Amino acid sequence: MENYARNVLDQLVRRGVSDIESICVFTSPRNHDLLRFNDPRVRTVRVADLAPAQEILRHLTRDTADLLFCPLVDLEPRDAPLPSFVTIPDLQHEVHPEFFDERTLAALREIYPTSVASASTVFTISEFSRQSMARVYAVDTAKIVVVPLDVDRAFRQPRGAEDAREVRRRYGVPERYVLYPAITWPHKNHSALLRAVRMFNDDHAPVAAVLTGSAGPAHRAVLGEIEALGLGTRVLVLGHIPQRDLACLYANALALVCPSLYEGFGLPILEAFHSGCPVICSGLTSCPEIAGDAALYIDPHAPETIVEAMVAVDDPAGPRGALVARGRARAERFSWAEAGRLTFAAMRAAVDAARRPILVETPSPPITVVTPSFNQAKFITETIESVLSQNYPDLDFVVMDGGSTDGTQDILRRYGDRIRWVSERDDGQADAVNKGVALARGEIIGWLNSDDTYLPKALAKVARVFATREDVDVVYGDADHVREDGSPFGPYPTAPFDYQRLAETCFICQPATFVRRRALRDVGGVDPRLHFCMDYDLWIRLGQRHRFAYLPEVLARSRLHKEAKTIASRRRVFREIIDTVHRHYGFVPFEWAYGYADHLFNRAPRDVLSAGRPSAFAWGAGVLLVLWFNRRQPAYWPKCLRRAARPLWRGVTSGASGFEARWGDRWVSKRYVGEVMVVPAATRIVIRGRHEMPGRHPLMLSVFLDHVSTGAHVFHHRGPFTIEAALPETDEQTVRLEIVANRTFRPLYRGFRDARLLSWILDDVRTR
Repeated sequence: MENYARNVLDQLVRRGVSDIESICVFTSPRNHDLLRFNDPRVRTVRVADLAPAQEILRHLTRDTADLLFCPLVDLEPRDAPLPSFVTIPDLQHEVHPEFFDERTLAALREIYPTSVASASTVFTISEFSRQSMARVYAVDTAKIVVVPLDVDRAFRQPRGAEDAREVRRRYGVPERYVLYPAITWPHKNHSALLRAVRMFNDDHAPVAAVLTGSAGPAHRAVLGEIEALGLGTRVLVLGHIPQRDLACLYANALALVCPSLYEGFGLPILEAFHSGCPVICSGLTSCPEIAGDAALYIDPHAPETIVEAMVAVDDPAGPRGALVARGRARAERFSWAEAGRLTFAAMRAAVDAARRPILVETPSPPITVVTPSFNQAKFITETIESVLSQNYPDLDFVVMDGGSTDGTQDILRRYGDRIRWVSERDDGQADAVNKGVALARGEIIGWLNSDDTYLPKALAKVARVFATREDVDVVYGDADHVREDGSPFGPYPTAPFDYQRLAETCFICQPATFVRRRALRDVGGVDPRLHFCMDYDLWIRLGQRHRFAYLPEVLARSRLHKEAKTIASRRRVFREIIDTVHRHYGFVPFEWAYGYADHLFNRAPRDVLSAGRPSAFAWGAGVLLVLWFNRRQPAYWPKCLRRAARPLWRGVTSGASGFEARWGDRWVSKRYVGEVMVVPAATRIVIRGRHEMPGRHPLMLSVFLDHVSTGAHVFHHRGPFTIEAALPETDEQTVRLEIVANRTFRPLYRGFRDARLLSWILDDVRTR
């Protein structure tokens, strides 16, 4: 699949700028060096292992990307607000679950169906896989596009006889042998080939079996069977070898023998065709689709059928010559150029379809913003202005005032008919929101408290997602916390939607969230019995039945001040959250138990706006609390303890791991190292970031370009900053950027689970 990804991306890069203006390739630290393209349109971004989906979404939104393509089986992020494509080769795990360990099987059964359901289009590698996917996942075949594979270029560059002899000599391969290049996975069915070789050698001129490919889960069993059958001198186990050497082994083999029980494509068949090697293969799954009339088919459960085919290709008067000729002709039906053409055609069609509703058919959906308020006169003007200044064409703004006596009603009157408002006694915030929703005229509902604000164009950004994603009922974005005076405090810890992770933490910020009115009706609105976590409860109930989309744009500001009820009544907040999570999920995760213990033993009642020290006592109390909260679910206790141990491990490793990338929430640690694309004629590098570290000591950043210092930069005050430096003279398309900070801190005030060593926030790096 890595070979597939590399070749398909290469074909996309080959297309002209009129087709593709730019490509952003996301890689992890493990595979960053596998993908290199000498094209100025390609920008490679190294994504951290922590929260990769969140970081990818930020880039997609910032760059106004047209589509997302995930060629390696996992669509991530799942709910990108743009056409998305994923490649899934086959469904072997559903046909032969016995060949997979429990953990891998569970992962595949989670990743594959959710990726298929979430993607706009699914690529697969054979018609057999396409029909299997449609049947197993009950998906329309029109959503699945077959993109057949091709061979590595080594098989299209024939080697001479001298090269072939040298390869045989180097590996000790005899003159007569059959070849099977396959990792020793159970489904590769090496046993059938070994038994067939034993049977063939009993009655015919001896032949060896040459096995190549890395060691897999069945490797020991294969070696044991070789010994049991007495084939120690007749079987060569070479392991992984270079493709050029493998091409030579194909060219001199009696035949490729592929008795596999399951193939999504069967790439060795094509490799043999190109190398002039006769093919003996299984008649199951995709093999007949790829091989056509150019192979001898066998029953992989019957070694005697393999023997019959080997006898046929060993006969000078047999079908060997015809098989080789038909194989070479059939191989020409497959090419990476055709794979690239099919891939781009599907992408173009999906992008065109996505653009059409925005430009032609779909108007801006009507939005109602509901603001519950009670005695918030000192904040509500800013809230109202942030809504009205959106200049959204179809806006309905409803303020539900609970009978304020602090001048709020006078402020509301000043806006005339620009807002609708009601001032009457209610039964709390949830009741006020439900009343406002009942009065709403819009299809989309936003809930903005009277001390929070929207950022400019927030409604337009959300409307675009709803207009293009009819399947999405909830859209939420990023939000920033601000202090009572409006000064920055820090980002809300938002993350892409994951229903199970929602049990551990509320990563959805209420003022940055919008819901279709039909979905609110479906779940019965906001629960009026709750007083503190009614929004969290709503997200959980919506998540059970409706689809969420995460928009990585800062849409709102959430104000933190000591009069806010969620801060003034922290103990009651935690108790209500714990009861709510237990009611919906049937258990209480360690994260909430630790947060409660941390509040009980480490903080004054309202001391939540400053960082606290990590507390072993609170951690121990959290362990006891989580066992107590789950006392009726003892089967969950081992999971509780594993979760409790996880932050300890992160705390131990986060400082020593040498993490040098950017975390998903844009924070960086003491040392940041990355590659920056140099645009043509650029002379300077521009680094934009934010100093948000607690404490009074200044932040100092030392910047190095290609290992050369450009100086140190000192920031005495918190807030955004910009660093500029001259680029070194270089012919390379990228420059190595290294930034070293003078100090770090651990943001443990958000809970024990976040024990990273952090220094500053990196928003953007570019050259100009």
